[in-house]
Amino acid sequence: MPYAVRQFMRLGLLWLTIGIAIAASANPKDYPEYANIKIAQNIEIEFITPEDVKHRLDAGAPQMLVDVRSHEKFQHTHLPGAISIPLRTLEERAKSIPRETLVVLY
Repeated sequence: MPYAVRQFMRLGLLWLTIGIAIAASANPKDYPEYANIKIAQNIEIEFITPEDVKHRLDAGAPQMLVDVRSHEKFQHTHLPGAISIPLRTLEERAKSIPRETLVVLY
């Protein structure tokens, strides 16, 4: 693939990642139905930046991308390779998420 096409794709992915991160950085107080959702216990939670996710994608580092928005929003746009697990179903589907690799929820 030509260098210019790869650069264009990388920039597109970066802007998509930044756009999704901005859209996903909602105030939990605005969405009270999500405030009480529990994430499975014994899972280490770490916050990473969209830039870190992009670097990991570019490096081919193993990670699982999970879009926690609604299925409708997922169908409209999502990161390449991401799967859809809406936040309100996360607790019941937690057992299907691997624990050996980094899981990025966005």
